[in-house]
Amino acid sequence: NAAGSFTFLRAGQDWTYAGLTDGETFEDTKMPSILRNAASLRLLEPLGLTALEEYGLAEPPVTVEVRYQQLIAAEADAAEADGDAEGVESSEVEVEYEELSYRLEFGAALDDGVALKSSDAEYYVTVPETVFNTFAGLSRADLIRAPGLEFEATVEASGE
Repeated sequence: NAAGSFTFLRAGQDWTYAGLTDGETFEDTKMPSILRNAASLRLLEPLGLTALEEYGLAEPPVTVEVRYQQLIAAEADAAEADGDAEGVESSEVEVEYEELSYRLEFGAALDDGVALKSSDAEYYVTVPETVFNTFAGLSRADLIRAPGLEFEATVEASGE
């Protein structure tokens, strides 16, 4: 978006922001909204198969690139002892993933929403403005956790 590029990486169940510097902590409270809006779009209206100038997609103000792994195969290999089915000691699951990606290009605000083109679809569509705002309004300041306020409390005892 106009504020720059933001890269988020997933490690296990946790997300990180690649733009952190030493001493900074990722403010991950925006991740549920970012993920929801990148992975599941509510379409308002199809606009057609042809890009019109009014869609504002020649130079999209916001672009979202999503890279993910899609499960393509999971096979179990059972280790059998002495050929006896009851003697199975362990089972290993071999999992294969395919690296996939798609690109969302947000364009101009129209009467019924914001123009959008996904690399996964032929159609140009409109989506709610709130989806666009999730990405258009994102800034680095939103992604850095403010240091906690530290204060000292002093309690004085009185003999009276």
